[in-house]
Amino acid sequence: MILCVGPEATGKTLLLRRLLNLTKPDLSLTTVPTVGVNIVTLIEPEKLPIDIRELGGSMAPIWHNYYGGVRKVIYVIDGVNLTQLGEATLQLMELLENPKLRAAQVTTH
Repeated sequence: MILCVGPEATGKTLLLRRLLNLTKPDLSLTTVPTVGVNIVTLIEPEKLPIDIRELGGSMAPIWHNYYGGVRKVIYVIDGVNLTQLGEATLQLMELLENPKLRAAQVTTH
């Protein structure tokens, strides 16, 4: 399982849609904020399917409940939103300190 998390309105859903080739790169595309969990499966030819669980940014206080069995983490940050960078950093530090994720590979986007 891959976990995709980050503060609210950072583009997690849009990133996953692009990974799944559901949308073409379009800056005018809008998405609805995730208020819960989205699970998508990435299927590549001749490879095992990959499940990606996206957790809404508003769920940050309970993200830790979803860390079990996670092998990789995609942490999404909106680098243009300067007011959100402090919150994003604190959330990332909490995530990295969690013992359930010690063996997980973490990638930031």
